Amino acid sequence: ARDAKPAEVVVLNTAPPISGFTGLIGQDCTNRHVFERIFMDPQSIVLRGGTANLFSYGYTGGGKTHTVIGYGKERGLFFLAAENLLKELNSDKLFLRATACELYGDDVYDLLGKEKIKCQLRTNADGQVIISGPSESEQMNGVAEGSNGDHATLVTKAAGLRSKEVRKPEDLKFISSTCVSKRATGTSTTHDQSSRSHAILRLEVVSKEVQTATDELEQLLAEIPALQNALDNVKAAAHDVQFEGSVRVLRSVTLRESIIEGKDDADLVIKSLTDDSKMTLEGIEGGDEPKTAAEWAKQLEMDELAVTDVPLPKEYAGGKEERETKKKENLEEQVKLKKLVDEKQAQVDKAKATLSEAISSGSKALGGSLLFCDLAGADYDNRDDAAQKESADINGSLLTLKECFRSLSQATDQKPPFRESKLTRILQDSLDPDENSARRNKESASVMLVNISPSSSLKIGTINALRYGQMFAAASQQNRRQSVQGMDRRMSRLSMVKKADPEVIRTLREIYKTACFSIKETNEILAKFEGREDLLLEKAKAKYWGVKKNLVKVTKSPPKAKKKKPVLDEGKGEGEGEAEKKVEEDGGQVEKREEKVEREG
Repeated sequence: ARDAKPAEVVVLNTAPPISGFTGLIGQDCTNRHVFERIFMDPQSIVLRGGTANLFSYGYTGGGKTHTVIGYGKERGLFFLAAENLLKELNSDKLFLRATACELYGDDVYDLLGKEKIKCQLRTNADGQVIISGPSESEQMNGVAEGSNGDHATLVTKAAGLRSKEVRKPEDLKFISSTCVSKRATGTSTTHDQSSRSHAILRLEVVSKEVQTATDELEQLLAEIPALQNALDNVKAAAHDVQFEGSVRVLRSVTLRESIIEGKDDADLVIKSLTDDSKMTLEGIEGGDEPKTAAEWAKQLEMDELAVTDVPLPKEYAGGKEERETKKKENLEEQVKLKKLVDEKQAQVDKAKATLSEAISSGSKALGGSLLFCDLAGADYDNRDDAAQKESADINGSLLTLKECFRSLSQATDQKPPFRESKLTRILQDSLDPDENSARRNKESASVMLVNISPSSSLKIGTINALRYGQMFAAASQQNRRQSVQGMDRRMSRLSMVKKADPEVIRTLREIYKTACFSIKETNEILAKFEGREDLLLEKAKAKYWGVKKNLVKVTKSPPKAKKKKPVLDEGKGEGEGEAEKKVEEDGGQVEKREEKVEREG
C-alpha cells in the first residue's frame, strides 16, 4: 500500500511460510515512491563515506529494469538516487563519477561510450578485483631496451571502466539511455524484450584533487610491472650468460658446500637414474649395476654422496675473459634496473600519500558510493537451443550469489564463494570487503527489491524469487547482528597469523612465475597458505625445482627437474608434522589448479 508503514511481511499459503521482508509495495506505486520508501535513508551512509547497495531481483518479466533504470518519462531509482545525493552534497568541489557495466554469459562489457567494449577482470597487487578494458602499450620514457635484448620496457596499461562526471541530474540521461540501448536483451520464456545480462551501475563521490591524484597513481602503478619484469628477465639471463647445460653427478656432501659451479674431478657422472633412486655411473668398474648413493659410497669407500645437478660453464670464443665480461655487464644492468624500480616505487609511495592527503583533508563523503545491481531475470528454461544456455548462465551466477548470501548469513569464519562467478567477484568489495579494500571498516547497507508479477502463471517463479529475497534478508540481518563480533574474530585471526618473510614471498612468486602461473593464481595460492608460507616454499621447491628439505642447498637458479610428488621428511616434531600434513591436505586443491594451468599452458 502507498501509505503503509514499514512492518514485517509474511507471505502465507506456502510451506514453510516466507518471511523476513520489511515492506510490501503495491503495483500502483511509482518509482519515486519506491525510492523514498526503500532507498532514501541509506544515502546518509554515502554522505559519511560508506556504500549503499541496491539489488533488484525477480523472475523474468517482473519489471526490474523498469524500476532501476526507468522507462519513458518515469525515472528509475538510479536517476532519483543520484539527484537526491547531489542535492545533499550541495558542493561545487564534489561530484559523482558514474560507471556502468554488464555481465553477459561469462563476459564483462563496459556500457559507457559510443560502443560497448569487452573487458577483463584483473587482480591488482593488493588482491583487489578490478575491471579493465583493452590494453595499450607504449615505450617507457628514458629507459632503453636491454643492450643484449634481455628485456623490453614497454608499459602495458589497461584502462579501467570508462566513467562520466555527474555534476547535475541531466548528466545521467546519457547513462540511462546508453545502458538500455547497449544492454543485451533477448527472448525469455515470458516475453521477447528480457534483459539477458546483469547490469552494475556505480556512482562514487569524488573531487578534482582526488581524481587527479588517482590518475597519477594509476600511471605509476602501470610502469612498475614493466621495470620489475625487465629486472627479472635480466636476473634470469644471468644464468644463461655464465652456464650452458648441466650434468648430473654423485658428489661428496662436503664438496657440495665448497664447489659453487662446474664439475669437479672427484665427481662421479651419473649415466642413468631409476625411480627407486638407484643409478648407474660412467667410467667406474661395475658402474652398469644400479645402486643407491649410499651403496656407491660404501663400495668406493667414499664419504657420503648425494645426487647433484652441476651447471656447466658456457664456452665463449674469447674464453674465460669474455665470460667474465658478460657476467659484469649483466650485473651492471641489474643494478641500473633495480635503481629505476626503487625510484619508481618511491614515486608511487609519494603519490599514495598525496591521494591519502586529498581524501583526509576533503569532505567525509569522499569515496562514498551507490551501487545498483539490476540482476537478469531467473528463468526456468526447457528450450533446447542457445537461449537455454543463456538462461543456464544467468541461473548459475544467481545461484552463486545466493550461496554468498547464505554464507554471509551464518555466524562462521568460512569465506563466501565469491570467486566462483564473475558477478560475485565484482560484488565482493561492496558486500564483504577484505582487509585490503578501501571500503574496509566503513559503513555499508544493502537493500534488495524483489520484483514479482501478479500473474498466476508465474506462481512458482514468484515463490522462488521470494525465497531468494528471504535468504538476502537473513544475510543482512546476520551481518548487522554479527558486525562487531565478526570484525573482532577476523582481527583476532589476522593477529595470530605469522607475518611472512618478504624473501620467502619473493621466492614463491619467482617459482610460480617460472611454472607459468598467472599473478591472480599465485595470489590465490598465497592467500590459501597465509601464515604457512615456509611450508609452502618447501612444497613448491620439491614440486618445481626438485629440491627436498635438508638435501640440496640452492646457490644458483636451479635446473628444471622432472616433477614428482613431494616426499615428507621423517622425524619431525608432532606440531611440525601436523602442520605439514595440513599443507598436503590443502595442497590437493592447489594441485588441481596447477594441473589445469599445465593443460592450458
